[in-house]
Amino acid sequence: QVVAFEDERVLFVRRLATPKVEPDTSEAFVVHNFSDRTVDITLPVPSGSYRMALTSSDPRFGGISRSSAADVNSAGQVRMTFGPFECVVYTRVR
Repeated sequence: QVVAFEDERVLFVRRLATPKVEPDTSEAFVVHNFSDRTVDITLPVPSGSYRMALTSSDPRFGGISRSSAADVNSAGQVRMTFGPFECVVYTRVR
């Protein structure tokens, strides 16, 4: 599933688990902020708990600081903040 938020210049990509083949924890989503500004946005994150697996803002990847949350708990939508040009990967933990 891919959702483009053109006004915010954000791309949301969700990887779905395959029923009966993979556990729910194989679900993941990626957020790409293509803007040169910090973006605060509501995203269609499925219900559940997610943990950040990777962010391009991490100093070990040349980033300056992290704007996004390390853990996300969603009831179907969640308001999140992403730094300029930040790309973040979240995986489902339950």
